[in-house]
Amino acid sequence: MVDVPVGEDDGGGLEPVLPDQLLDAVGGLVARVDDHALLTRGGGDQVAIGPPGPCGEPGNEHVRPQIVGGGFGSYETTGAAGPIANQLGPDRVALSYTVRLTGPRDRAGPAHRIAPHIGRHSGERLRADARTGGRSVASRDQRRRQLARQKFERQQQRRAERRARVRRRNAVIAAVVAVAVAGGGAAWASMALTGDDKGSPGANGAPSDSATPSASPTSKAPDPCDEPAKGSPAKKTWKKEPALTVDKQAKYTMALETTCGKVTLSLDAAKAPRTVNSFAFLAQHKFFDHTKCHRLVTGSIHVLQCGDPTGTGSGGPGYTIPDENLSDPLVKDKVYPAGTVAMANQYDAQKNTGRNTGGSQFFLVFKDSPLPPDYTPFGRITGGMDVLEKVAGAGTATGTPDGPPNATVVIDRATVVKG
Repeated sequence: MVDVPVGEDDGGGLEPVLPDQLLDAVGGLVARVDDHALLTRGGGDQVAIGPPGPCGEPGNEHVRPQIVGGGFGSYETTGAAGPIANQLGPDRVALSYTVRLTGPRDRAGPAHRIAPHIGRHSGERLRADARTGGRSVASRDQRRRQLARQKFERQQQRRAERRARVRRRNAVIAAVVAVAVAGGGAAWASMALTGDDKGSPGANGAPSDSATPSASPTSKAPDPCDEPAKGSPAKKTWKKEPALTVDKQAKYTMALETTCGKVTLSLDAAKAPRTVNSFAFLAQHKFFDHTKCHRLVTGSIHVLQCGDPTGTGSGGPGYTIPDENLSDPLVKDKVYPAGTVAMANQYDAQKNTGRNTGGSQFFLVFKDSPLPPDYTPFGRITGGMDVLEKVAGAGTATGTPDGPPNATVVIDRATVVKG
């Protein structure tokens, strides 16, 4: 550390400055040494801190010490060395110096640094802090504002990214829900038309009591049908499809005596001979007698499904028959019109499995229903449409658009006659 004189330009060199005056600045009474406040004399307004020039002249730069700490004791400052003309301009020079001030209030304590103010010879001031390598207070303020602005921009960017993620997530959820609804509608429609599953009830979408909704309706419509006749469904099954004995040129009529009224069907042996042959065989063995129509659908499609002796949607005769008449103009527009009689099966369009799985379950269409031509149409309803409408009007036992009928629909007796 080098002790240097502190004083003012008096036209002939440096003169000492009283310690108490500098200590006023140290004590906080004066924020910094001012060239118009400390020991100014006529014509002398250049307070300098530093060694004189070769001929005793003062330095060209105004250097005003700025107190960087509080308290009393020894005070010293160290300035940054070397020219910084590239920062301050061609006519500005940074001086390297160390100042040590001692006075009457000198007591043991931490050293304090005095930051210089460096200006031009004309008196222009440029504040520099030795602790920051000569950066100005304004630069620090700008840097703080810049950091705050950058932080704000990062926060805004993170918020925007979060909002974008939320929008993408909501879009994905909406798409999944839409697909689920669409798929559910198709599965729902198909579910009402499957049957004769040899696995567990409800497997492969087969309707069953366990697969139906269990919610209870708030109000239940009265049962419009009578008590079923005494008796129980047959339990006999067969391993093979019966031999074809029907006359393809003849007309066949099937009569269903139900607890809700009589329904008559005209069967088309010419277009679906194996299906009509199977129904004639099963009716002859009283397979349909005392069986319950186990499912009513009144949503996107409108059908009553019957023909399962177990009443669960999983029963059948033990054998299967092939699909027939799927290219009939009646269903070419993917609509099964009201009055259609068609076979239920285990076909799964998504997996393309379950073709030729018809058995004994069939459905009666009482209102036009959009369906793909995957279910063998083999007849028409010729009487008893009012019976079906009465059953549909009573709704389902669960109060949902797909479930067991609220009406007790039981086929007391089924017959198939030729002619």
